[in-house]
Amino acid sequence: LDYYCLHPGMGRDAHGLRSYAAKRGVKTFAYGAIGEPGPSRELLEGDVLRRIAAKYGVGPAQVAVRWNLQNGNAVSARPTAEFGLGVSACRADGSCASGLRDRAFAVAGFALTKQEMREIDALTAPDAVP
Repeated sequence: LDYYCLHPGMGRDAHGLRSYAAKRGVKTFAYGAIGEPGPSRELLEGDVLRRIAAKYGVGPAQVAVRWNLQNGNAVSARPTAEFGLGVSACRADGSCASGLRDRAFAVAGFALTKQEMREIDALTAPDAVP
């Protein structure tokens, strides 16, 4: 299993890493769907994700996660106290602030169109090392 960074702006194949792994029978798992090492302002405040998010009544972070899922990626959110699709929402006792689960599960409530997927695929920034 190869655990690698993948978010809009890096391309669907993370500089060829996913296809390279697939040819060798290695499964991949994406992290950093909203930027790495933390939420990327450039990504989350970009016109494309914001416009698409407004259409579905969700946030840009949910659009970024949905893009990963629709591309067939297994994806995780950052598993830290700062977890929360870009919002510091979990408390020290492990309980999470109101709305966290709703924001996290909002990715299941809509699907991106083929055109929206192409628009997000075409983003070239922010880039990162997978």
